Amino acid sequence: MDKIISSITNILNIDDEILTKFLGYLHPMTVPKKTILIRPLITDENVYIIEKGIARSYVMINEKEVTSWFSKEGELIFSTNSFYGKTEGYENERVQILEDSLLYYIKISDLEELCFQHIEISNWL
Repeated sequence: MDKIISSITNILNIDDEILTKFLGYLHPMTVPKKTILIRPLITDENVYIIEKGIARSYVMINEKEVTSWFSKEGELIFSTNSFYGKTEGYENERVQILEDSLLYYIKISDLEELCFQHIEISNWL
């Protein structure tokens, strides 16, 4: 979890107790390259943090893939529509893992609860 801890502590001066509590909610998963992690019209209840690897978010426009962003180690991946609610322009969003990766995930509901309890976590997002 070195990349995740570094990502948080480089931005915030976070209390060790709060950091430990947050890390306790994270679950590891390995994902092979070329996996479509987030698909259109499917609710994804998780936010993912990249420990090792890279991902891209894209939509299909006129049968062409149009990349909207890349996420690297220490950064978040999530379904825009699942996290923020229905968002125009993101109905066909996909997130593809570009190399064999190690991700950690947390349920959106758990993350929201932690954000309400600890402003430090909200500030990191």
